[in-house]
Amino acid sequence: MNGTLSVHVSVNGTDPQYFYDFGDQTNLTLRQSIGNHSYTTHGEYALNITVFNFISRVSLNSTAKVCKPEIPLAALSLTSPATNLSDPVEFTMSLAEGSDFECLFDFGDGSFDFFGKSCYNLTYFADGVTTDRTPFMNLQFKAYHNYTEVGRYEVYVNCSNRISKINFTMYAVVQKPIEDLVLPYISPKIRGENNPISWTMANGTNVTFHLEAEGTKINYTSMKTDTGDSFLTTGSNIDSAGVYLVKLQAQNEVSEATRSITFIIQENVTQVSFNTWTTISDYGSNIKGFGPDKNIFPCEHQVNFTAMPDKGTSLTYLWKFGDGTVKNSSVPTITHKYADIEAEYWPNVTVFNLVSNVTMSLRLKTEKSVLGVTVDDGGRPVKVNRTTTFTLGFTQFGTRTCVRMDMGDGRGLFVFGGSHCQTNAPKFRYISKADDIGNIIQPYTYSTVDEFSVIVNATNTVSHLTHEYKSVTLALSCFYPNATLLGE
Repeated sequence: MNGTLSVHVSVNGTDPQYFYDFGDQTNLTLRQSIGNHSYTTHGEYALNITVFNFISRVSLNSTAKVCKPEIPLAALSLTSPATNLSDPVEFTMSLAEGSDFECLFDFGDGSFDFFGKSCYNLTYFADGVTTDRTPFMNLQFKAYHNYTEVGRYEVYVNCSNRISKINFTMYAVVQKPIEDLVLPYISPKIRGENNPISWTMANGTNVTFHLEAEGTKINYTSMKTDTGDSFLTTGSNIDSAGVYLVKLQAQNEVSEATRSITFIIQENVTQVSFNTWTTISDYGSNIKGFGPDKNIFPCEHQVNFTAMPDKGTSLTYLWKFGDGTVKNSSVPTITHKYADIEAEYWPNVTVFNLVSNVTMSLRLKTEKSVLGVTVDDGGRPVKVNRTTTFTLGFTQFGTRTCVRMDMGDGRGLFVFGGSHCQTNAPKFRYISKADDIGNIIQPYTYSTVDEFSVIVNATNTVSHLTHEYKSVTLALSCFYPNATLLGE
């Protein structure tokens, strides 16, 4: 229908006439060899053609297949999603309306395909009578094609039937998906230095990478194929030390992937001031130490250590005190008690974080303090010009202790101890004593009757004690006095 059937006849003989019986009760007798006819209904018709002249005739029977009226093609479109290289691309062809069409696909890679068939509409109307056009509206068909390489292919489709033509061009995207995306662990870095963040990818076509780190100015985007990328962190995009969550997002039209790591930035420590201080002593607390090098401490008390770094974040302090004791702390101060002996130690401290470390050491000595000074003269007054015996007692004599004794009469001045004590009190009379003594016995004769304040001062490098004692002398006794009585 909506078409004309042309019958072309070729025959031998002279002066032929042509009789056409079109099978729909319509016939024609003509002298030309071409007979044209239009059917008014669709179906199959028995076609008879007879050619004759005055001496002969010949007949030919055939069948004419008449389709329903063709519907013009309208609103052709073709779509396909971005597709993995390993999968066939699915094309969806849509027509708003049309029938009896065939389509030529040019897939853009040098390959072609055909779609459609003659009298396509008969598949919709098996009874051959219905004239409803609805089944020929909003048509949708699928076609598939395998590409061998990634790319963006221009796909052209041309569809036609006997009364219309229509075409459409689109682009098919074929990509490799993202595979083996790796954002490796990054060791802690020093703030302000140039530190790369790198990542790798085994496969992936036109992959857009987006890198960001919370709390920083990092915001980086790039596009790569079958490779990774890197970004350089500097002091300008990471302002301060801290722990940052770094996120990497990778995406193309067929896949996506996300990776994240923790990135630690710290201030490095470069210098440390390592010092020692007294906690308790006879001279007070928070004293750097005693002796010419300020490094001698009383062994009876704890020593306070400080390690002050010039800079650094998240620092840990490893203390080695030189006596086999090791401690860790998160603060720059610590105290330690050494054994109650005279000794020399080499303590050290290592101040470190994840990006740096500095070790400092010093020399430290401990000495015994002088403890528990007592003075005793027997507890009773002594006759003038008679000898008073003084006993000086010590709970602990101490290391290199010098004991000065002032008898209180302006004449008796004594100093006891090692040879170094001679210069300690040049106006005193020096009497040599060893460090390990427990007492000192010193006789002394007062020449006047009085009460004397005896002052004992015991001193060494790390301690000092002063003790005051009252000693009394009496006049001599008169056993046989000579008495004369005078009177009237």
